[in-house]
Parts: sequence; structure tokens; C-alpha cells
Amino acid sequence: MRLNSNDYQTPTYVAKAMRMLADEYLADNVLDPGKLRWCEPTAGIGLIAEQMPENTDCYEVNDTYFEKHRAHHCRWYQQSFLDCTQTYDVFLANPPCSKNPTTGKTNALPFIEKMAECLADDGFILILIPAVQPHTKGLQTALKRCKLNINYEYKITGRDRFINPLTSKPDKQGAKQPSSIFRLSKHPNSYRGWKTCLINPESLGTLFPNLYMQ
Repeated sequence: MRLNSNDYQTPTYVAKAMRMLADEYLADNVLDPGKLRWCEPTAGIGLIAEQMPENTDCYEVNDTYFEKHRAHHCRWYQQSFLDCTQTYDVFLANPPCSKNPTTGKTNALPFIEKMAECLADDGFILILIPAVQPHTKGLQTALKRCKLNINYEYKITGRDRFINPLTSKPDKQGAKQPSSIFRLSKHPNSYRGWKTCLINPESLGTLFPNLYMQ
């Protein structure tokens, strides 16, 4: 499969922050991460999956990414997540966010809809996408149709650019738009506000003092 020059992987410390946000939520709700079903639906080379628990299910269709993946403790499936029939409690994802030239809609939309379909009733999604997208009318309509609510928005500032999978280095052209980590769930408590996170390698211990380990 031809590599997409606009396809950028998640910096490790942003992936680590996503896992810490998940663990923080689970700790607050007295849930054991090891007893839940985790999924990375657009796994790429596994930079988010590296931070996820053993036996996380990872989906990736790209031959090169599948062969280069780093998260060997996870279960990998070389197939599209859009064909998934499993149910999961936790999703951590950085889906493709460019616009579909045919529909004009974000390419993240089919993955959000599928995650909603496969999400357990008490589960949640942490998704890394451009900060503006969930506030657009189109995506708000889709979230309502999927019965998903935005519980929190964690705004990312001061982060490095995304990783170009062809070079494994920060890309000068990547991540031009400000991004946020959104927590989505089927819980009726709608948007509860946003938290600004200065996410960089030095900030994680301050953000998550009870969870952070070097």
C-alpha cells in the first residue's frame, strides 16, 4: 500500500499522556485496567500501542506499518478496524484527519462511528484530533447520531510535531493545526469543559504526579 505523506504518527510523550489520562479516569472510577478490553483502531507503527496494556488489540492495514510496528506485547490484526465485530471498553486513537475529497468530511468520521458501535456501554474513547473538529456542525451531528458525548477536551500546547512514519523523525510539515485529546463516552453528561495541558517530555510528571514513571 502506498504511504500517505499526510499520515503522521503520534509523538511518544503525547501517546504516554493519553495512557495517563486513561489511567487517571480508571483510577477515579475504581476500574482495573487489566480487566478491560483495550483497542488501538488505527495503530500505525504502534507509538500509542506501546503505552497500552498487554493484549491490546491493534488494527493496521498498511503493510509497511504492520511490519515495522513496535508494540510486540499487543495483538496485531492486519485488517481494517472498520470491519471489526468485537466490543471494547477503552479506545486510544489518532485516526486520519484529512478531508475526504469525495465527501468533504473528515476521514476520522468512519472510525469514530465504528468506535461508537464497538464501545461497551460503560467504556470510553480518548481520541487525538484537530481541536476544531468536534466543534463543527458535521461532527457534532455525527456524535449525536452515534450517541457519543464529549466529556472532556484536553488541549495540547507546546508539543512537538507529529512523527513522519517514513523517517521516524518529527516532520516539519506535520500537525499544522492545534490538536486536542477528547474523551468521548455514551454517558449522558455532555461537555464538561476543557483542560489545557502543556504536553512535552518534561511536563508529564507535573500533570500526572501519581501516575508518572520515567
